[in-house]
Amino acid sequence: MPATLYRTYFIPIWKKAPFLRLFLPLAAGIAAGYYANELGWLMNEYGLGSAMLCALAAWLLMKQRPLLSSLLLSLALCLLGMALV
Repeated sequence: MPATLYRTYFIPIWKKAPFLRLFLPLAAGIAAGYYANELGWLMNEYGLGSAMLCALAAWLLMKQRPLLSSLLLSLALCLLGMALV
């Protein structure tokens, strides 16, 4: 078996409650948008577009890079939460 260059980490709650994969980044984005009022103009201008670009990149990379795809989807949800505030 070939040696891997990185470790895999096991998060047990991810498999049992997949709703948390969507809720936690969205809630973090809403909280960050609420507490970072100085960035409000930036998120109003570019927030929704950058969230859509991250979601599109996650969809395109889904087969080749599943970990990167899930991270991009989490980032898209976080940016969407920031844009909602």
